[in-house]
Amino acid sequence: KFDPLVPFSIIVFNIINKDEMNSGKKFIKKYLSDFPDFKIKILIAGGDGTVLGIVEELNREKIDLNRCIFGAMPFGTGNDLSNALGFGTECQVGDINNFQRVLYTYIIGVESKIDIWELCINMDQINGAIYDVIKNGEKIKEDQEKNKILKFKKTFVNYFSLGFDARVGFEFEQRRTSNRCCNKVVYALEGAKRIFCCKKNYGLTQLLDSFLEGNSNSEISNTNNDKDKNINIITEKSSDSDIEEVPNDPLLEEKEKINVENDNNSNDKRFVFKTRTDDKKDIVLKGNPVSLVCQNIGFYMGGTRDIWGKTSHLGIHQEEASKEDYQEYKRQVVDNFKKQAFDDKQIEFFTFENGIEFGLERVARGLAKRVYQGPGPVYLEFKKTPDETEKVALTKVYINCDGEFYHLQNPTEICVRLNEKICNGQINILRNINGL
Repeated sequence: KFDPLVPFSIIVFNIINKDEMNSGKKFIKKYLSDFPDFKIKILIAGGDGTVLGIVEELNREKIDLNRCIFGAMPFGTGNDLSNALGFGTECQVGDINNFQRVLYTYIIGVESKIDIWELCINMDQINGAIYDVIKNGEKIKEDQEKNKILKFKKTFVNYFSLGFDARVGFEFEQRRTSNRCCNKVVYALEGAKRIFCCKKNYGLTQLLDSFLEGNSNSEISNTNNDKDKNINIITEKSSDSDIEEVPNDPLLEEKEKINVENDNNSNDKRFVFKTRTDDKKDIVLKGNPVSLVCQNIGFYMGGTRDIWGKTSHLGIHQEEASKEDYQEYKRQVVDNFKKQAFDDKQIEFFTFENGIEFGLERVARGLAKRVYQGPGPVYLEFKKTPDETEKVALTKVYINCDGEFYHLQNPTEICVRLNEKICNGQINILRNINGL
């Protein structure tokens, strides 16, 4: 309920305007300096990507993020983050009185934590390329010297996906309109075209060699405010570089090569699954799924809710196991899976066998198949010696990172890890308990 007796002050900055953005950063710095015993609430009106963009900008300015509490106001398209935090997918402001009530839900919001993850992509040095989506087309990512960007880092808080859904999203972004309702129709048509019009959808077995989990260097503890006990888990130490897009610099590549060799010597990786093997004892991927989805929050692509929690299917198996042995293996693996949480420093991966399953997940829950839950870092290794079909497939790799879509040609490896460069991998966030 709105209580007009509780006073609060709000100062508004237009983050699209560079001067106002700078004024906002100066204000935050001054406030934190003048009031060392207080925190500041920063409400961000925009999409999910806007929230993370502001967090990264403040982090670059060396602002103490431990004393900042962020609120996600849903003014974007999907608004999955604000939905997961209990603030819904739309911000009905109306008149000034109603806007005060909207602000008040954030003022009395509960402070919590949310994990921050990092996506690292390595491309083939000769044939690799990354493309951004643009209106009615795509544009290659290049540095200032017009060299192709072959190493790419991006921070995310919601999700990352590879395959069918990312390709549909990429094609949708080329044709999207300024009307939200029209966009839903356009998205549905793009998905239907990809499913029913004989469009070629390559599966994970044409793209991936293996899915691995790396060992970690440092211990961190669970800070879930809603749990009764803390669980010690392990996470990988991030590199010292905070460069998001790394140009094709030979000296930089040599330095990174040395770092990778050192990491591989000090940290073993274990196979979670392979996509193809001659050893019947190996754990392999079931079938040939068209999508691999990695989630930190419980909402996906504009409202699909709790995909992880609604399914008990397992997407990996051991080929030589009997039916009874497999059921026991499945029981043990599934029993070790925990409820999804966005503040436990763990990430969840699941697959969809085809586009129809993915499309039906909104109405017929439980179609996804779980393949991994853990602290990472996780490595997706692509085909090293592909056959002719796989060579074509590797030029058509599409990914989705928090609603931003990219087209990859000949990637070699993707790593997902906790981004410890930003506030030790977690930021303070506001939750609306009444809206959950």
